[in-house]
Amino acid sequence: MHAPDRLGRKYTYQALLIEELARHGVETIFMKAPQAVTAEDQLFVQFQGMIAEYERAQIPRVGPQARPWACLERSRRGKRHPAPTKARSTSSAARRRAIVMLARPATRQPDTRSSTPEPMSSGWSTKAISELAGASARSPAGSTSSVFRRGVQADTFSGLRSRRHNRYPMIPWISSAVLPLLHRIDPETVHNLALWSLRTGLLGRPSPPEDPMLATYALGLDFTNPIGLAAGFDKNAVAIAPLMRLGFGFIEVGTVTLRPQGGNPRPRLFRLTPDRAAVNRLGFNNQGLPAYLARIAARPRTAVVLGCNIGINKDGADPERDYPALVEAVAPYADYVVINVSSPNTPGLRDLQNESRLQTILLAVKERVARSPPILVKISPDLSIEGLAGVVEICVGSGVQGLIVSNTTVSRPPGLRSPEAQETGGLSGAPLFPLSTAMLARTFLLARGRLTLIGVGGVFSGVDALTKIRAGASLVQLYTGFAFSGPALIPRIKAELARALRGAGFANVQQAIGTDAERLARSP
Repeated sequence: MHAPDRLGRKYTYQALLIEELARHGVETIFMKAPQAVTAEDQLFVQFQGMIAEYERAQIPRVGPQARPWACLERSRRGKRHPAPTKARSTSSAARRRAIVMLARPATRQPDTRSSTPEPMSSGWSTKAISELAGASARSPAGSTSSVFRRGVQADTFSGLRSRRHNRYPMIPWISSAVLPLLHRIDPETVHNLALWSLRTGLLGRPSPPEDPMLATYALGLDFTNPIGLAAGFDKNAVAIAPLMRLGFGFIEVGTVTLRPQGGNPRPRLFRLTPDRAAVNRLGFNNQGLPAYLARIAARPRTAVVLGCNIGINKDGADPERDYPALVEAVAPYADYVVINVSSPNTPGLRDLQNESRLQTILLAVKERVARSPPILVKISPDLSIEGLAGVVEICVGSGVQGLIVSNTTVSRPPGLRSPEAQETGGLSGAPLFPLSTAMLARTFLLARGRLTLIGVGGVFSGVDALTKIRAGASLVQLYTGFAFSGPALIPRIKAELARALRGAGFANVQQAIGTDAERLARSP
């Protein structure tokens, strides 16, 4: 194994990956690169190698023309020799070996004059590779991605071309195992890389059958399980299908605004690892309604419920005009719609939780959209008890079907250890759990069964999910826990929830809803 100090600066991320794999007892096979590439390029093709070896348990054939970048493996004598071209058997040793690689030269340059992405010889598209490299952030509009200007193509062997990605998705525990490495990188870069991996099929392995006791009914809809993905992870609805395959009972995409907007300046997302938390001040960055509509219109029709989260632009917004227009646009494609009036990162947005403003908006939606899917309102955990009571009554009186409790908080609970905790923005994750759960329980008691509640904030385990349900939630959403633990969290949290329900003597999710609300409402 190559020691990090022998790899040099341009192989830093590769060294970290090798170290992480070695810690899990995985032997590495090293592939050289003809030139330095960016950290994202390195990481992505490294992960492709991991997937190939774990999923196929073999080393791909290497032709003579590729010998300068052929796979090399270390023999027991410590010497290197070319990897055999014959596929290995599915042995335990083969399954414990990971290919680590960088990249090889592209066989030809893409035609950037065409608006339609031109396929590369490897089966990848110009657009896909550009997004991998973050071309939208690093390259001028209309220019060739920095990946292609370097002449590097992020594909190394034929078995993982884009048309075959769905055959070899990354299994959840592998994708979660590399998270310690990813956590060394800028959080927003990691987030974009995760979305890219989902879009290309590297993530999204079909989930195992659901436990029947987790099936539930809420908002007039059937859910295979009560665990969902909160809005904010897939703002532009680019990864609906692979996210649905991960095992969620429902996913919520957005927040989308009428017009595209870039959001607040970077850095705007901060990982608080010691606190299992995050701070963001993204500011509804999204590609706008037209692009969003095209993607949700093409959503797969599965048992997984789809929610659409809508918001207003930072500049030039008219909430009484924009929210009804957004609801009308997404209504034909959404199973439910969430009106977001609680993000702390859009100036003045939380003022819309004022009773008179909120009522005006909800009545405008009702007048414009006669027949709509269930409408929910997402509220702030920083509302006063009096403010919360007013919001509940306004929502009930305006025909709203539910509330999402809650968004991120601008408060900072005592005991946070990360220096990033003092960054401006909304705090999510484990420190939000007590505050959001207490507000959830109070909302349940105020609503008295008139509203369906979705609990979100700091859920990292099945026990956390059950606590939300016993506080009054019919459904539970993940965000920061999913970002920290990866896809492996979903089957684990569902299994833990089923065990916790059985251990508490409940036959199903509905029996547990609100059973501990009185006690939890008294929590700070």
